[in-house]
Amino acid sequence: MEESCNERQENELQALQAIYMDDFQDLRDRPDDPPKVCLKLTPLQSVVAKEVYARVDLIVQYTKDYPDRSPKLSLCNAEGVSKEDVSKLQNELQCMAANLVGEEMVLQLAHHVQNCLHKHNNPQLSFYDKMIANKRQKEERILAAEQQKLQKEIEANKEREEDEVSRRHQDGFSLCIMMIHSACTMKVLSCPV
Repeated sequence: MEESCNERQENELQALQAIYMDDFQDLRDRPDDPPKVCLKLTPLQSVVAKEVYARVDLIVQYTKDYPDRSPKLSLCNAEGVSKEDVSKLQNELQCMAANLVGEEMVLQLAHHVQNCLHKHNNPQLSFYDKMIANKRQKEERILAAEQQKLQKEIEANKEREEDEVSRRHQDGFSLCIMMIHSACTMKVLSCPV
């Protein structure tokens, strides 16, 4: 016997409540209204607990014939995520919901949001901290450029010194050849015939 939409909705709500516990909130005014829930979502955590810098609430308004029709979805109370990223995520959820019509989908949608939050789970710097970080990066770039310039100067000086040593050896060798040649010439000239 196939479950009715109401039974499927209630089963999914029970599962969501068991999974999200305190982060699950039933927003229905009356128990016989179609379900409306809020899931307070944070990044999926790895084995090692990590601080939470990104969070968002996923509001799911079920339709009477859900899951045979997509629920109404909205994201609100976002922290640590830009408005652009929230808007992009909202569009992704709408597309996913359209593709998942016919099956219970809220848990999959929530996991998708949590994966996105995981990518954005970075501490938000204050304006002052950003200014200091930018200044430090600029100083590091200047220092790296100066070190590169100094390294090039050292290599150029070394090359000039090597050329000078080579030239002196060449000149010294030529001088020796000339002296030997002169000495041989003098010996030949001084020999009695």
